[in-house]
Amino acid sequence: MDRPAALLCLAVLVALAATALCYPRPAPVVTPEQYEKSLKMLRNVCQPKTGIPADMLERMKGGEFVQDEKAYCYTACFLQTMMVLKNNKVDSKMFKMQVKKMMLPDAAARVINAFTECEGTPAGAEPCETTGLFINCVEKVDPTFNVPA
Repeated sequence: MDRPAALLCLAVLVALAATALCYPRPAPVVTPEQYEKSLKMLRNVCQPKTGIPADMLERMKGGEFVQDEKAYCYTACFLQTMMVLKNNKVDSKMFKMQVKKMMLPDAAARVINAFTECEGTPAGAEPCETTGLFINCVEKVDPTFNVPA
């Protein structure tokens, strides 16, 4: 990860941690505005890095997971920046922590359940392939799951 991306990731995590300390409650610790701002920062890092076309990203934002290498790489970048995908493996503990911060409890439980069922998904040859395999599994378990884009 290059220095600007690492600094951006650190800034997002510090903001999330500060928010978590200020609002200890079962509801998400991130407001919808903060969530959208975090997504925008991640898009600003991952879209140019992966070269995903704007129309494909718009389809993903609309809830469609596009079966394309660029979509897989974009999602891998997203997960790596959030420190959920490390060394070509999904870090379930980090994922669960991030989801609990960002989502309402019922939605978080549903997403965590789907991810838990897919924890045994074999890794691909590289992060883009690993992400594609994993997200396809999650979408089979929970067809309502949408990749944040």
